[in-house]
Amino acid sequence: MGDRRALFRASPRRGTPAMTRALSETEDGPARDLHPAVARDAAASVRLPLLLAILLVSWTLFLQVLPNDPVLHERLMHLFRGPSSDAERELARLRAKDPKIGAILPMPAATGGTRPRGRAGREAAAAAHSLVVMIGSCSACVVTELRAIERLANEFPAIEVVAVSSSPPAAVAKFRREQRLRLRIVSDVQNRLASAYNAAWKPRAYVVSSSGELRWRQERFALDKGELRTVLASLGERR
Repeated sequence: MGDRRALFRASPRRGTPAMTRALSETEDGPARDLHPAVARDAAASVRLPLLLAILLVSWTLFLQVLPNDPVLHERLMHLFRGPSSDAERELARLRAKDPKIGAILPMPAATGGTRPRGRAGREAAAAAHSLVVMIGSCSACVVTELRAIERLANEFPAIEVVAVSSSPPAAVAKFRREQRLRLRIVSDVQNRLASAYNAAWKPRAYVVSSSGELRWRQERFALDKGELRTVLASLGERR
């Protein structure tokens, strides 16, 4: 009887703070582990709706842009599935009005834009051929392509690079300054040059002589820089 009283006194009574804490930790684990788990669950419950909302907004924007670019669908098909008969038919339709190789085309105004300074500027002024790139409006979409073309053209001192934009002169000057581009960019707000060159998609590149004779034109939606390098190498000595 005495041992039972001692055991009863030594054991925590049900309902005491110590007993409640012990039962809670036995059933639910340590109390300190409960809050991070709840926080993780709460974060996960917020992340999923947020991702779904971002996807929904992105898809809505894509559907708004798609109708404004007649060749965007074919570009996507070419990217994900490779050339298809539909893409080839679309290319053939767009190229139907292409000027023929050897045709004389109007040249971008000699006074348009700004040539680089120093030796590069003197070489550009005396260039026997020009790489003319129709870029449409000045936007971030064409910066990567222009930088790649600029790097490629730097290998050939006898080639001048001229980008033709549909943006007004003030916007062209701001774009060139902000992007720190060295190539010359001229304004063609009325799209007269783009029409004469049949720039059915943009950016699209052409190589013309100083007299305006068309020597080469970009045939695909995506510019083949290896092909362009070969063409430029055949026209001018490497730097």
